[in-house]
Amino acid sequence: MLAFVLIPISPVLGTIMLILCPISFVLFKLFIATHLFLYPFPSIEEEFRKRFSSTEAVSLDELDQGYAGFCTRDSIESNHLKFEMIRAAQKSIVLSGCYCGGQIFNDALDLIFQRLSHNPELDVQVLCSTIWLEPSNVKKMGSIAKHFPQRFHYTVYREKNLAVNSVDSRARIASNHVKSIIIDYGRYFMIGGSALQDRWSTHTGEESLPPLDLPAYALLTQESMAPQAFRDCDFMFKSESSSGVGRRLYFEMMKLISRWQLYDLQRGAREKIALDEIPKNLPDVSTTLPSIDSRIDLVKDVKVAGYVSGPDLGKGQFYQEMLEQIRNAKSSIYINHLYFHPSKEMMQALVEASKRPGMKITIVTNPVTAKSPGLHFLFAALNRYYLSKVVKRCAPSSVSLFEFHRDFVTLHKKIVIFDNKTVLTGSSNIGYVSMRIYADYEFDLKIESEPFAAHTLAMIQEDQNKYSIEVDKDEITRLNRLIRLLLPLQVCIEFLL
Repeated sequence: MLAFVLIPISPVLGTIMLILCPISFVLFKLFIATHLFLYPFPSIEEEFRKRFSSTEAVSLDELDQGYAGFCTRDSIESNHLKFEMIRAAQKSIVLSGCYCGGQIFNDALDLIFQRLSHNPELDVQVLCSTIWLEPSNVKKMGSIAKHFPQRFHYTVYREKNLAVNSVDSRARIASNHVKSIIIDYGRYFMIGGSALQDRWSTHTGEESLPPLDLPAYALLTQESMAPQAFRDCDFMFKSESSSGVGRRLYFEMMKLISRWQLYDLQRGAREKIALDEIPKNLPDVSTTLPSIDSRIDLVKDVKVAGYVSGPDLGKGQFYQEMLEQIRNAKSSIYINHLYFHPSKEMMQALVEASKRPGMKITIVTNPVTAKSPGLHFLFAALNRYYLSKVVKRCAPSSVSLFEFHRDFVTLHKKIVIFDNKTVLTGSSNIGYVSMRIYADYEFDLKIESEPFAAHTLAMIQEDQNKYSIEVDKDEITRLNRLIRLLLPLQVCIEFLL
């Protein structure tokens, strides 16, 4: 009502009120649902421990040696390699696509069906969100499960669920953010940002795309708001050890699947839980993937550590590792991330790092412009806000800032490189959800190897050199009207989540 009264007096203010009032109402309902009313379900972690009390806890955050791996060039290459992994699997495929859907997911399911038909020893687990999942995908998974009820299991979860966060005991929206595929108990594994969904499989994210021709009523739909393509990559590894990070990530993936089955059960679902127990004694599998093993960019003798975080797992070790790496960095920090929303601790660590002699800090992230995907209007203004803080507080000569500019494309990478020898990557974003309240389940890696870091840096510097615009440090400290308008909305979204 107030908005309509203001329009004759101030058309601009009235229009802004018309836009913000419905959004504020939705956010208020979200706040009520997630903060004031807790559903009467028992602790997920308590129930999980009852069912899996025999599963020994594993330590992931210790560097293991003897890995061979590489960084993919883009999400199209990543998804091609996922198909190669499915073809090569002998005993087990565990896939957490996070977002799965469209033709590429149907193609993957067809290949899985073929492999199950030809290999009676193969077991497949699939975990995916309802977001972007199409009826044909659900039908195909159901059909495969009918053909192979003992060897094909799939868990489809609602994108957002309430979970009690162990960090502050508040109920928050939780999601599975892990994008990974593990075959043969960790013999080969891939972790990163690419999903088995068509928007990751039709474009590399290197070219600008035209706007979608959609009717006005569809402007705030998922189809309109989502990027038309993603600039992304993943990390592929081969493990020679039967007890290394690959094997341990396999166990964590199986436990992650069981957690999401429990979430569904506690909200009234009646699906049968396929994982009554997680096998502890697994055979060694000597799977080979010649197309990967013979790559000229395969880096050998790499050290790898893994990190798992989530709302019922306590404070995130990956976040602490990133803080330590920033505090101990001596010459360079290179950040290529979807989000740049650092905590106060992380910002202070970056400020102190920038003042060390010879330090070079480079940040590449997403902008918000008239040709940005709609979702950028929900997070990228905060990118600009924190970049302005970097300019104001860090040593000016130490910092270079870039914004990725490809029309209707999102930079989706999550990579930080320290001193040209240590890479931190995975599914976690530098943001409130992944690294401050740990509301999403995440898998991340620390990789130590100078050749591997050089290989990765060469890949991601293309985003800076070919597709990004350097930020004007004087201009960014004067936040424009659009950024100032969007900031309160984005802060509210992060708080409510």
